[in-house]
Amino acid sequence: MQKFTQKYAIICLLEDIDEGYQFPSDSWPLHTTLADTFAIEWDEVTLKLKLEEIAATLEMVATKATRDEYFGPDKNIHVVLIEKTDDLAATHYSIVNMLKQGGVKFNGPQYSEEGFLPHSTVQPHARVKLNDTVVYKNLALIDMFPNEDPYQRKVLRIVKIK
Repeated sequence: MQKFTQKYAIICLLEDIDEGYQFPSDSWPLHTTLADTFAIEWDEVTLKLKLEEIAATLEMVATKATRDEYFGPDKNIHVVLIEKTDDLAATHYSIVNMLKQGGVKFNGPQYSEEGFLPHSTVQPHARVKLNDTVVYKNLALIDMFPNEDPYQRKVLRIVKIK
């Protein structure tokens, strides 16, 4: 049997979801990712505390949805690209630098720091429309392996950005 390692992600929710909300891995709420899938040496309590601490240092960022694109090896994942402003890049770097203190290991390190490409995946129930303003006003910690189920995701903590 395949063994899975505890992983997390940090996203900005673009729709109202409550802490504790659990969903299938192929049915995410509308969001944009700020720190893609990672493992970390910190326990969950410490990670939640660090998330709250970093959120207290951040300010909301507003940017625009710029164009549709297709990601993935088969170019079949429909996304909307989000303008990578200096403020948004700084938010991403702040989160990554905080995670580095806990010995973060990203699944795809090429998508962090210089490789950060802000986007929102088009979901069956919702999408970011082109030219919409996208406001980064929260950080949500996602459990990528809740109850040892690799096909589920769970919102562990949502912290507002001032």
